[in-house]
Amino acid sequence: MKSLEDFQKEHGDAARYVLDPEKLSEHEKLVNRCKERCLYLLEHSAKSEARLREKLRKSGKYTEEIIEEAMEKLKAYDYVNDERLAMQLIRSYAGRKSMREIEQKLYQRGVGAAAIRAAI
Repeated sequence: MKSLEDFQKEHGDAARYVLDPEKLSEHEKLVNRCKERCLYLLEHSAKSEARLREKLRKSGKYTEEIIEEAMEKLKAYDYVNDERLAMQLIRSYAGRKSMREIEQKLYQRGVGAAAIRAAI
């Protein structure tokens, strides 16, 4: 693994934007840990923002402020997108379930009404 100095020599100005983990505040570390937990949860299956928030709250490890910051970052990178999740589930259930049953499944998965309307 390259050292920070080697990376800075190789990448010049861009390297100054790399965060040194030792310089991160405790708050930033918690936000990063919360994001990583969400990414781990998303590896196994797509989840709504509400479902992710629920799982993070249940863990008791993160404050609402930390969860909010992590969610904003994940949404900015489009890792969390309820409309996309709704569209995927609609396609998956199409032809096998009625639209009402699909809506119920979406609500059960924590997808909000606005995202469901946008996907339909």
